[in-house]
Order: sequence, then structure tokens, then C-alpha cells
Amino acid sequence: MAEEKKEAKVAAKAKAESGLTEEQQKAEYDRMHKLTVTKLREEAMEKFHDQLKGTHGMHKEELLAAICELMGIHIEVEHHKAKPAAKISDEELKTRMKKLKTQRVEALDAKDKVQLIQTRKKIKKLKRSLRRLA
Repeated sequence: MAEEKKEAKVAAKAKAESGLTEEQQKAEYDRMHKLTVTKLREEAMEKFHDQLKGTHGMHKEELLAAICELMGIHIEVEHHKAKPAAKISDEELKTRMKKLKTQRVEALDAKDKVQLIQTRKKIKKLKRSLRRLA
């Protein structure tokens, strides 16, 4: 409940600062996010040439955040972070490899070339990950 009130205050403050509704702010952010870094720099220099310095040294996310701050757009953005690597034990990898090896033998017996190639690639991938764990 307290978070909803806080979000409402932030939205009201953002609307008062920028003169844009929340939907308009989101649309403007999406429009700028689709632009290339070069286009963002050009836009920043046109609109905020005296307020924004060092745009050529900024990355796209930094530049976008600076422009949004100057425009009074306050949007919570989910940052895409790399997913943490799943912790798989070597025993689990070995059991997977054993299952794949039995599938490989079955594919050899059935003379199924496609299945054989797929299982060999999977085994190779598991072997690599097993070596990395060591």
C-alpha cells in the first residue's frame, strides 16, 4: 500500500515537471530508446546543448538516462542483466552423458543419421561443460 502511494507521488511529480502524462512519458522514452546512439547524441545537442556535456563519452543507457532526467521523465526501467549460470554438478552432467550415450547407440542400431548427429553434438557440449567445471 505504501509503495502504491509512493509510485503515485512519483508519477504526479514527473507529470508536473515534464508536463507529460505517464503514457506520453513512456511513449517518449520508447521512441528515444529505439534511436541509435548517434541520433540520441544529435538530439541531446539540439535540445540540451548548454545543459548536457560529455555526450560523446557516454554509452546509450547513460545518455538516455541523462536526457530523460533533463526532460523530467521518470520511468522505472528493468535492466537486462546476464542470468547467473546454473550450478550443475558433475555427477548430473555424467548421468546426462550416459543417457545420451545409450541414445547414441540406439541411433546407430536404427541407422538414424539425424538422431545420431544430434546426440553426438549434445554429448560434445556436455563434455565441454564438464571440462570447464574441473
